[in-house]
Amino acid sequence: MKVHKEPGMESLPVEKWILREAFRDMLPAEIAYRPKMRFAGGVGVDDMMDAAVGEKVTPGEFAAARRNDGKIQFNSPKELYFYTFFREYFPPPRIRQPVGTVGSGERGRASSRLAPASSP
Repeated sequence: MKVHKEPGMESLPVEKWILREAFRDMLPAEIAYRPKMRFAGGVGVDDMMDAAVGEKVTPGEFAAARRNDGKIQFNSPKELYFYTFFREYFPPPRIRQPVGTVGSGERGRASSRLAPASSP
């Protein structure tokens, strides 16, 4: 849904316009009409997380993770830390042999048992 600005409103931000209008009388203008920020940047957690992760992920670990054959592209040590933390609690599923298949050693025997008998 687009919000059409009235003449004279061109400089006001449109993002979250309804929310900004609803709290216009409760928030100072510098807060209500500031540019949008990422959540972590807006609440001041970004710098604290950078410092905390810096103690957990070394530059060498980050460099090695970036050279992981292109499987996952980590853009920051924070991303690597969160990913490893996530994988600790949610490991990738183990790939099992599909139901109804036989291993390569059995395939030859099974096919020979099913082959029509040759006539002498």
